[in-house]
Amino acid sequence: MPMKKDFRTNPFLMCWVLASLLSACTTLPDSLKPTAPQAGDHMVYRVLEKNVPMTARKYVGVPYQWGADPDEINGSDCSHLVAAVTRNSLSGSGFKLHTTYFDTDDIKKSSFPVKKSDVRVGDIVFFRDEDGPSKAKHAGIVTARKGDTIFFIQASSSRGVMVNSTEEMGWKEYWQQRFDSFRRWKASVFAGM
Repeated sequence: MPMKKDFRTNPFLMCWVLASLLSACTTLPDSLKPTAPQAGDHMVYRVLEKNVPMTARKYVGVPYQWGADPDEINGSDCSHLVAAVTRNSLSGSGFKLHTTYFDTDDIKKSSFPVKKSDVRVGDIVFFRDEDGPSKAKHAGIVTARKGDTIFFIQASSSRGVMVNSTEEMGWKEYWQQRFDSFRRWKASVFAGM
């Protein structure tokens, strides 16, 4: 009686079955395909979320000084503060800023806008001059979020480095009317990506 051939004994049939199975695995329906990482999903943003709150605390109370880096002297302005908190929050993570300092306009150009509902720790808050929205004049960095309340650290010219929130009277009476945008660093400003 002749032996009946099936796919286990026919090498050509076995290859065809195997190829069919493999090609079926590569054509997943759209609902099962992995999505591309979103702009805010990179590991560097998770490092910032974890480290910014503790890093920012060490600067609270530093007096305001225009043009001062708080890592070099006991004084800071807003853009040096944002750069220092970001830079030091990345320490030991394998990531770093491409440059150690950005002025306020450079920080804005090196970031992209995010909606208030998407704000994360490590994002930046920008304020404009009361004279108009032409340029960002002031910046702070988000240190916490509790529901709709966003906490940020900033270098106040009258009170030095301090923490504010979007629910306190200072926000409602002063910062809210000068608010420009919430933004997140572009991935391109980091080395080690």
